[in-house]
Amino acid sequence: MRFLTRIVYLPYRVVRRFAIANVCCFFAAEFSDLETTDLLDGLVFTELTPSILIALRKTYPEKFGSEHLDLLEKGQARGFAFFDGELLASSIWMAQGNIPGEINHDGNHATQLPLYLPNGMAYVFSVFVLPEYRGRRLYASMISQLTKLLSSQGFTRLMLTTEGSNHRALRSIRRMGFQFLGRSMLFGIGGFTIAKYPPQPMSGGIQFGRYVGDQRL
Repeated sequence: MRFLTRIVYLPYRVVRRFAIANVCCFFAAEFSDLETTDLLDGLVFTELTPSILIALRKTYPEKFGSEHLDLLEKGQARGFAFFDGELLASSIWMAQGNIPGEINHDGNHATQLPLYLPNGMAYVFSVFVLPEYRGRRLYASMISQLTKLLSSQGFTRLMLTTEGSNHRALRSIRRMGFQFLGRSMLFGIGGFTIAKYPPQPMSGGIQFGRYVGDQRL
């Protein structure tokens, strides 16, 4: 991200330390518009089962919480990972249909924002790459592997959200071929909140609810 943009977001980052401040950017893409990134040698793309996830939680408790296991066991989401032998390299999660706010947020309960997706669209969330594997385009490779799998299951589009000051993720997402659709914002301190939402439905029929922290009537 250019220097000027970083300066603009500096006050925003400061506010987040003591108040509610969220800028949620919406992106989507047709599978056919996404770049293809090959799977790195030695890595295996695996769908997570409850037993695999339980084992991963013991080794990576900061990456996989009880909420992930709950989503998986209830069939509300699916998880996937790259393994380098027995070592975890990265993971990615997807859901479809009605996306609860517990899945779309920046870590603050107030920023939970539910989404409602049309048929054939999958929502990507909770993506991470372990530090020793960064800089090798694993994010893009995971997206490629995921779309390859989902295309055989009736999906044609991907949608995701990214926190507005996550410049590295924003660069990666645009480079992969995702198109910016709009942004929502929530700011609050004490009992006062202000929220802004883009017009809906968004491109492709995406709709959304209200922030949990939007206290306006």
